[in-house]
Amino acid sequence: MKAVDHAIQYAEKGWAVLPLHTVIDGKCSCGKVACSSAGKHPQTMNGLKSATTDLDTINTWFKHWPKANIGIATGAISGIGVIDIDPKHGGGDSLDELTHKYGKIPDTVEAITQSSGRHIIFQYEQGFRTTAGKLGRGIDTRGDGGYIVAAPSKGLMGTYEWEASSDPSECPIVKAPAWVLQLLNKDKELEFASEKIMEGLRSSYLCSIGGALRTRGVSFKAILACLVEENLARCEPPMSNLEVFTIAKSMMNYQPTVEMNKLRISKNANIH
Repeated sequence: MKAVDHAIQYAEKGWAVLPLHTVIDGKCSCGKVACSSAGKHPQTMNGLKSATTDLDTINTWFKHWPKANIGIATGAISGIGVIDIDPKHGGGDSLDELTHKYGKIPDTVEAITQSSGRHIIFQYEQGFRTTAGKLGRGIDTRGDGGYIVAAPSKGLMGTYEWEASSDPSECPIVKAPAWVLQLLNKDKELEFASEKIMEGLRSSYLCSIGGALRTRGVSFKAILACLVEENLARCEPPMSNLEVFTIAKSMMNYQPTVEMNKLRISKNANIH
C-alpha cells in the first residue's frame, strides 16, 4: 500500500491527517542539515491546522508528496488521546511505576515508534491534555493541539508500525483509566462526578472539598460528615477514618472568607 492509501484509511476512521516530511538517505526531506525533528514535522504551510479528513485534500497532498510521512492529529478533532512512551528517557520504567501504583493499562490500539517506543491510543475525553513529562519521566501525552507520526512513516531510526495484536483495523479503542485524566489535571479543576479517586490523589481530593466548604463557613462536624461520605463513595481504596478525621480537622485552621463573614453579619442584622 502507498502512503496515500494508509492516510485515506485513517481519514475514513474519522482521524484527521496531515502530510509530514520524511527521511531520505538519512536526512529530513525539509533539506535542513541540522533538522531536529527529521521526518516528524508538517509539510503544509499551516502545519497542524491543516489536518483534515477530506479525501480530495488528502489525495492532492500525497500526489504532490507521494513519499510523505503521515501525521494524525489528536484531541477532539480525531476523537483520540495518546500516551507516548519514550524508553530512551525512562518512559518504560515510569509507566511500570504508574501501573503498579494505580492499575494496569487496558488493551487498546497501540503503535510501535521508530525508536521502539509506544503510542498507546485511547478515546478522547475532556481533560486528556497534551503534556510533556506530566505523567512521569519519558512519558508525554497528546490531546488537543497535538499529533503523532503514524505507520508506515519512516524516521531516522526505523519505521512506525502498528503493534501486531493492537492494530486499529482489529482492536477497539477504549477509554483511558480514570487515574490518567486525574494525574493530567492534578493542578487544574477536574470534574470528579463519576471517577474513582485513586491512591496518591485521595488526600488532595478530600482537602480540596474540605477547603471549599471551610471558606464558606461550614462547621467541622459538617465537613467531616461530607468527607467521610466522599471517601467511601469515591476513594479507591477508601482512606482510614483517622486519616479522614485528620484532614477535616486540619481544615479548621483556616478562617471563612471575608465575604462569607460579611454575609453572615448581614443576615444576623436582619433578624430582629
